[in-house]
Amino acid sequence: AHRPAWALRDRALRGQATWPAGAVAAPPIRGRDQMGREFSLSSLRGRTVAITFFDSHCHAECPLEGRALASAERTLPPAQRPVLVAVSVNPRDTPASARAAARAWGLSQAAPWHWVMGKRAALEPIYKAYHIYVGKAVSGDIQHTEALILVDRRGYERSGYLWPFATRFVTHDLRALAG
Repeated sequence: AHRPAWALRDRALRGQATWPAGAVAAPPIRGRDQMGREFSLSSLRGRTVAITFFDSHCHAECPLEGRALASAERTLPPAQRPVLVAVSVNPRDTPASARAAARAWGLSQAAPWHWVMGKRAALEPIYKAYHIYVGKAVSGDIQHTEALILVDRRGYERSGYLWPFATRFVTHDLRALAG
């Protein structure tokens, strides 16, 4: 009997959700990154990827998740670290604010990264494809799903987390996917 992809599980991984290799292709991500260059998730085939959704102006959860992810990445040798793809949830994000946040949260020093920005209408299909809620600003921070998705070298989702996650589990899964 056929089981839906959400019912599959890779027991070797520690994410809150895991999928066997080849079960769930990562939906496309396209847009301009913090350098103003066109970016496409498919350009990273052959590399492990960590996808998250950030607000560079956030003062609450995003900095905490960003620092935890940077900490997990730094446990790996540089050649095995995933490429970080942060999708902006704040239309006010700019290349300068994205670079400042990545630097302040330790992400820019941990591994290669891209912060995909644009108007909400352009990013909405990405949010929908990854099941990310993006709401309105509350106390200056954009309310949104704090999620991390790890993608293998072939472009398949393998492990997913909601914040707050246990950094040791992210580290375990990054090692498993890098190996």
